[in-house]
Amino acid sequence: MIIFKKIRYKNFLSTGNQPIEIELDKSATTLVVGSNGSGKSTLLDALCFVLFNKPFRIIKKEQMVNTINNGETLVEVEFTVGTKTI
Repeated sequence: MIIFKKIRYKNFLSTGNQPIEIELDKSATTLVVGSNGSGKSTLLDALCFVLFNKPFRIIKKEQMVNTINNGETLVEVEFTVGTKTI
């Protein structure tokens, strides 16, 4: 079983240079809610990008880097598979 622990990203889509870290293992289930433009789809795109090398939505790879900061895009995920933390 895969258990997601954290996701971190910065300079990804509309997020800035300050890293965003979301802990996904605070409870048995995680519900992502928020108003329009709060980053729900960006979270999903970041998770799909780090796992499958492509975003969830139809976005070209060159559009995923925050164009205002021009670089240093980072997307990381921490998870466990069985007893291994990756």
